[in-house]
Parts: sequence; structure tokens; C-alpha cells
Amino acid sequence: MVNSQRKILDLNDRVDEMIDEETLVKQNHTLRYETTIRDLEERLKKTIQNEEAVFRTINDHLSKIDQVLAQQKATRELLEEKKRKELKVAESNVNLQVS
Repeated sequence: MVNSQRKILDLNDRVDEMIDEETLVKQNHTLRYETTIRDLEERLKKTIQNEEAVFRTINDHLSKIDQVLAQQKATRELLEEKKRKELKVAESNVNLQVS
């Protein structure tokens, strides 16, 4: 009877060891998955930050282009107004000379 009890205890110990090993394996897998997920999240965060920086730069360039275009438009409109006035003056001079 003592021998069979010893065998049962040995088997019980082996089962406990196997359960402990399985628990360790699961914990290792979980740890690896968590680490991988954290790494991926960090890479994603860095990528998003880089892309935001690129878009800010592009947006700044577009804003500058808009400003330059607005300045050019204002200058063109002033020149057109100046030409209209000069044409009116020239037309008035011609009308005076003809009369």
C-alpha cells in the first residue's frame, strides 16, 4: 500500500509540475504577445507623429503659396486699375484733341 501511495504522490507531483510548466508557457506567450502589441503601438504612434509632421510641413507650404498668390492677385488688380485709369486719361486727351 505504501508503494502505491508513493506512486500516486509521484504522479500527483508530476501533474503539478506539468500544470506549472503549462502555466509558465502560457505566461511567456502572453508576455510575448503583449510586448509585440506594445512595440506595434509604439511604431504606429511614431508613424502617425511623422505623418502629422509631414502634413504640417505641406500645409505650411500651401499656406505660403496661398499668400503669394493672393499678393500676386492684388498686384495684378492694382495694375489693371492703373491701366484703366491711364486708358481713360489717354481717351480723354484724344477726345480733347479731336474736339
